[in-house]
Amino acid sequence: MAKVKTGGLLTLDIAGVTGWAYGPASAAGKDHPPPVSGIMTVGWDGCHDTQFFASFDRWIDARLDLFKPTIFVFEAPIMLPTDTLAKCRRLWGLIAVAEASGARHGLSNTTFEVSHQKIKAHATGNRFASKDDMTDAAEARGWKFEDHNEADALWLWDLVNTNWSIAKDWAQ
Repeated sequence: MAKVKTGGLLTLDIAGVTGWAYGPASAAGKDHPPPVSGIMTVGWDGCHDTQFFASFDRWIDARLDLFKPTIFVFEAPIMLPTDTLAKCRRLWGLIAVAEASGARHGLSNTTFEVSHQKIKAHATGNRFASKDDMTDAAEARGWKFEDHNEADALWLWDLVNTNWSIAKDWAQ
């Protein structure tokens, strides 16, 4: 991998397939250069919860070690009334692992979560936008991505970079 400039902004759309984006943290508005991004599948089919969380913990630690971000932001989990207890446990567990990893890397005061509705409103102007609306808007920006998880991480990165004035509110 090419040398990565450290000290920027790392964003995650945390799920069984986690989207991520990393790039400079700047208030440059829409003129900022695009971040690097990708997806990571957590665990494997049939793995135990302990293996699932351990695989995410190793991956997020490696990302934080590589990028050394100064700001770490993830999308707040979305829970539906139809979600099983096992799914809720895994999703909230991933959030806890991310927060703990951020704390281990000295990011306790610069780790935030943002609601999916804020991200959707930023991307499309509609806080109830569909996954297709979000990916269509990302394609219109010229971003390359594998799936909606990566597109969401890109939009979260863009939201934080274009809205520094509200970033302090997220920390409180």
